[in-house]
Amino acid sequence: MFHHSVRSIVHPTLGYADSTAFACFQEQSLSVKQYEKFVINQCESTLNGTMEGGWCRDKQDSPLFFVEIGQDGSYCNSSLSRSVVYILEPVTTKSSPDSNTDTGWKDVSQAFGFDHHL
Repeated sequence: MFHHSVRSIVHPTLGYADSTAFACFQEQSLSVKQYEKFVINQCESTLNGTMEGGWCRDKQDSPLFFVEIGQDGSYCNSSLSRSVVYILEPVTTKSSPDSNTDTGWKDVSQAFGFDHHL
């Protein structure tokens, strides 16, 4: 896999960043599945969370990050279809759960479709 370009925008007042990467995979279906496994592993093993609907959530049902992988209809060199990887993540840590940026991240995650189970 290689990335053509990555665009990241940080929203410090709201406490989140969103990034879009355009990627070409050598073997489209296999590499997308491998990337999805990598994301799940990061959520479950590294962050001790669970993945559901593109959202990684922690044990307290708080959003850790969101990932979505799709096609944009264009092609890379060698006729490989181009994939779009969209990532939404907080820019603060949970060390200050009452801060305005943490509240902003929770509000933003709900606006982007995060559903609290509790």
